Amino acid sequence: MAMKQWLQNSLLCKLFKNTGILLSGNFTSSVISLISFTISAKVLGVEQFGFLVLITTYVLIVDKLFNFQSWQALIKFGTETLEKNRKDDFKSLIKFGFILDVGTSVFGALLATGCSWIIGEWIGFKEEHRVMAVAYSVTILFNIYGTPIAILRLFDQFRKTATQQVYTSIFKLIGVSIAVIFELGLWGFLLIWALTNILGNILLIYFSFKELLNRKIFN
Repeated sequence: MAMKQWLQNSLLCKLFKNTGILLSGNFTSSVISLISFTISAKVLGVEQFGFLVLITTYVLIVDKLFNFQSWQALIKFGTETLEKNRKDDFKSLIKFGFILDVGTSVFGALLATGCSWIIGEWIGFKEEHRVMAVAYSVTILFNIYGTPIAILRLFDQFRKTATQQVYTSIFKLIGVSIAVIFELGLWGFLLIWALTNILGNILLIYFSFKELLNRKIFN
């Protein structure tokens, strides 16, 4: 009886449902990404693929170090404003979140671009690879995902987050396939990976803004 009541708890049901959606999205996107990863490694070879991984990992590290995870604070304070129906405060909170995301992304992109030559020389990059690192650093400008994630989670739109992950992985697989067919080389694969990150973040922003418009948060 107690187990039945536990399972019927609406909060727990929602938790399990949202967790399941996120896990299914993560699993699907991970499988597709693994295919893209394997194809890239096989076509580029050990040396070139190694440079691709080093460049993308370097930019990812800079982004993670300096991109403030605004979604955690936004969910905490956003929940309070929504429960008390403080619409204006919620709007101000969202605006602040976007400003913070944009500011940290610009700072991260400038830092990654400026340090790419120093780090590249230390790692042993050729000049071409340093230029690639600079070019890929531009993707940080579009890493405005903290506030969009908070918005979608606040309104229980976990399915859209999972959809964004799957769509992004599919786009990368298509792009990698095109790079293979036309033999685009290292630059082509780097461009595909960059565009994948950019479009994935743009899609996340689109979903979040659409949710705000649907709920008439911003008229």
